[in-house]
Amino acid sequence: MIMGDSISAGYGMNIDDAWPSIAARKLGASHVVINASISGDTSAGGLSRLQEGLNRHQPDIVIIELGGNDGLRGLSLEHLKQSLIMIAQQSLDSGAIVLICGMQMPPNYGPIYANAFENTYYDVAQQLNITIIPKFIEAVALSPEMMQSDGIHPNKRGHENLTFLILPYVTEALNHVANR
Repeated sequence: MIMGDSISAGYGMNIDDAWPSIAARKLGASHVVINASISGDTSAGGLSRLQEGLNRHQPDIVIIELGGNDGLRGLSLEHLKQSLIMIAQQSLDSGAIVLICGMQMPPNYGPIYANAFENTYYDVAQQLNITIIPKFIEAVALSPEMMQSDGIHPNKRGHENLTFLILPYVTEALNHVANR
């Protein structure tokens, strides 16, 4: 189950071309990918709807791709961290393996805020001993040919790149699930 924002919801494009759909096709019919992503969502919004998703889908893996909107809105990094911790902990408590996508802020937010924002994800991963997918959007965001004209959201090529990046982490998590 993917708890995400517009990046995972495929903002501005056909949902079948977004990385969760591409990943689902690559993983095959034996794996169900639940994309519980909502454009514009914050970490607090994801937390507010998490338990329903956990109860309904009982996922083996939860991928957290949230927080970008928190940062773009200048919300408290401490609140971001606490929301991410609660999302991850509730997911772990449900028996899921948790992967967290490390997110970054655009450089115009300044190096102090951008570094503190990015470090929040590493802190959460370390505190809860969960796997981080480092700099999830960075390679795509730094390549204009992989971005939509808004400069924030990946295009089809960008989503293909994100799929290539995330699948090894998902495959490793699936191997852990199979060996339980």
